[in-house]
Amino acid sequence: MSIPYSLDSRELDLRETIGMFFIQSKLDKAEYLYKNKFERCAGVIAGVALERHLQILCEKHGIEYKYTDTIDPLAHALHSAGKIDSTVLKNLLYLGGIRNDCAHPKDITEEDL
Repeated sequence: MSIPYSLDSRELDLRETIGMFFIQSKLDKAEYLYKNKFERCAGVIAGVALERHLQILCEKHGIEYKYTDTIDPLAHALHSAGKIDSTVLKNLLYLGGIRNDCAHPKDITEEDL
């Protein structure tokens, strides 16, 4: 009877491990781009890493989300489920705003990042 639970747990562990490799790879690329003066590109890629991290947290805690959910809905889902507090939610929404500013045409300064 415990075999299905064990398999589900192993699958989640494997998905989390693969996800962490993906996230680290994206953060490494974002850092490289930022150091080479491609700030907007770096912000977008760092946002992709953050979205994946939030998806992993939702999966880990059994919180449903849509594949198309971005940083804001994922952060709100985690907050509604009591997995993050208001301070973390505000920080995530701030980071999501930076990612949106990087992804959409708008002049941003170094101070905005």
